[in-house]
Amino acid sequence: MQLHFTISKPPSEVFAHLTDMTRFVAAHPVIYRADALGDGRYRIHERMPIGLPLPFTYPATVTPDAPTHSVRMDATVFGLVRIEMRFQLSATAQGTLVREDVAITSRLPVPAVLEGVFREQHARLFAAIEQAA
Repeated sequence: MQLHFTISKPPSEVFAHLTDMTRFVAAHPVIYRADALGDGRYRIHERMPIGLPLPFTYPATVTPDAPTHSVRMDATVFGLVRIEMRFQLSATAQGTLVREDVAITSRLPVPAVLEGVFREQHARLFAAIEQAA
């Protein structure tokens, strides 16, 4: 799945929101905490607003590449769903074009459902980054 967002901030600022987990958590609509484990690894705390919004955690890795303004995020949820996200930031006359590639793999029939969830959540994430001071 490919997503695109345009933000009126420079790539360096968008990059900071994606790689500084304090800023990322502040902008994310369902992630409410990220515990640093070292070497770009985190324990993510999330509460999905589906049914009873029960909290859960999962491991994730964030791999930034500052010279290319790209970020890779990998997560495995409940040991059953693997999520790979690649963000590529490009400067535009308006600010930054964010190209996001999301791959969701699972033995469960959830990727199609999760794609809709990601589209909605990441639209909200980048709207919050747009509004951030």
